[in-house]
Amino acid sequence: MRSKAYRRRVAELPCARCGLEGHSQAAHPNSLALGKGIGLKADDFQCVPLCADLPGVLGCHSAWDRHMVAPKHERSGIWARWVSWTRAALLNEEGAHRGGEAERGGVNV
Repeated sequence: MRSKAYRRRVAELPCARCGLEGHSQAAHPNSLALGKGIGLKADDFQCVPLCADLPGVLGCHSAWDRHMVAPKHERSGIWARWVSWTRAALLNEEGAHRGGEAERGGVNV
């Protein structure tokens, strides 16, 4: 499913990995199990906010896509926690901006 409005709201949240505010992108999962395929993006409702690259700094979105964040066997669990955190944050915008590892799904790798 595609929803530009949902992706925009996700991008307004702080990065699910590092907590950086104001530079997030709605990142789609890169998992076949979640709908990714050749020429296909996964469902927008599986997106999480990950920060974009900044001058001289690799963002969490790029690091995730390059498999630099976690070993393959941990990635699906991490993504699931980030999706849960994202959905909760969208339901409770106040909680989304408190930051901190526990509020971002307990994953700060």
